[in-house]
Order: sequence, then C-alpha cells, then structure tokens
Amino acid sequence: MIRWITMAGLAFAGLWVGPAVAQTHDMCALLSRNPDWAEAVRSASRTWKVSPGSLLTVIDQESRFNAYAKGAGAVDANSVRNFGFAQANLRTWNWFLRETGRSSGSRSNFALSVDFVGWHFTTMEARTGVKRDHFAPQYLIYKLGEGGYRRGAPTYARRLANRLEQVARSHDEELAACGFEPKPGSDVESAKPDRVTPEPSKSARALPAEAPKPKPKQAVAKPKSDPPAGQSKSQPKTAPKAKPKTAPRTPPAPNSEKPDWILPPAKTKKTPKAD
Repeated sequence: MIRWITMAGLAFAGLWVGPAVAQTHDMCALLSRNPDWAEAVRSASRTWKVSPGSLLTVIDQESRFNAYAKGAGAVDANSVRNFGFAQANLRTWNWFLRETGRSSGSRSNFALSVDFVGWHFTTMEARTGVKRDHFAPQYLIYKLGEGGYRRGAPTYARRLANRLEQVARSHDEELAACGFEPKPGSDVESAKPDRVTPEPSKSARALPAEAPKPKPKQAVAKPKSDPPAGQSKSQPKTAPKAKPKTAPRTPPAPNSEKPDWILPPAKTKKTPKAD
C-alpha cells in the first residue's frame, strides 16, 4: 500500500521514472535518424555551454521525445500546464521567448525545446549560483522550481536527480565516442549572451535615466608656422637680445655751476706785431 502511494506521489510530481525500456539509450542512433535534432542540440550546447548529454537527458526524462506529451492537468498545447518536449509551463516558456528575442514559438518544436533547457540551466545559474554543469541540482530546480529547490528537495527527488546525472554523463561519453560535437565555425552558432538577465519582479521600479555628463573640451593645438628663410626647423628660435636702456643726460640748469668734466678754454700767447 505504501509503495502505491509513493508511486502515485511521484507521478503527480512529475518525477516518476517509469520502466527502463521507456528510456531512449542510443543517442547517437537517435540523432543520426534526425539530422535536424542533431543540429539543434549542437546549437543549444554551443550557445548555452551545456553538454549535449545533459540536454538530451532532460528531454528524454520529461517527454520520452514525445512532442505532444502532456503534464498533469494539461489539456492541449494552449494549456498553462506542462506540455511538449521539455514539459515547460506556459509562464516560464513565455519568459524564455522574451529573453531570447522571439515573438512566438511552440512547445512541440524540438529545436526550441532543447534551447529552452539550455536557457533554463543558464538562467538558474545566474539566479541561484548553481553551476550549469552540475546536473543533479539543476534538474531539481528544473522540476521543483526555484522556490521549491530553495525550500529543500525531498529524498526521492534527490535520488532521481543523482541517477539522471550519471545518465547524462554516460550520454556525453557515448556522443563523444561516435564523433558528435559542436562544429567549429558552424552556422548554427548564435550570438546569444553567456548569461541571461533574470526576470525582474513586478514590484521593481525603473530608475530614471541619468542625464549624460558633458564631455570636457579638448584644447586644439595651433598649427606651427614655417620658420623664416635660412633657419632650420630643428633650431629653436631665439629672441633678440634687448639693448640695455641708459638714462638720458639732462643739461644743467641755467644758474647752476659748471660740472667738473667741462674744462676751461686754453689761454693763447699774444705775438708782437712787426714794425
């Protein structure tokens, strides 16, 4: 009785693994049969820096690669409940579309779904500090939500996350062995940011824009004029020496004595006149 109650609880929470035969084990064969899926996985892995094995493990665990998989309470693709490859709810899916610059997109689209998983891992790393390459805690956030993860994951959920981490690592080794890796310079590599800005809360208010400060004017150097003919440019110009100014001599006053430097006229002898 307790076993059936536990299984029902896991199924309701979306954490029931199901029989092992339901898992898709050969990822190389799966991507070989679906070249478009292979390119989508390459693109998402290169964009969000999440390993291909992690991306495929989440899709496999959530929907068994069923585009129209419905979560508990979901009716169709328009339901707010979990739906599609990644079993994303509508609110988080719309957040993903806004952050990646898309106006619309279906949860039954494989390329968008695998991109959603990589975006979710990257966004939760920015919001919670859990590294995107730590699969087990990232998967717990994916399934329980950010709030549920912070409150503490139950034991059965942690066990499942740890087991799936080993599965993701095994898929990465398998894909590396069959030569699957992001192609250098591939046209599927997008220019999306390494980190995504977390969704702001509704209560946050936008700060007023600060007026730009005026830039200081730079002094414009005046062009140097050419030196006069006969003078080279390398020789510095020397200013002409100023002649020392001498005080002008002032004539003596009319009734003043003669200065010492004026000599009296010499006396001449008178010669006798001849008869």
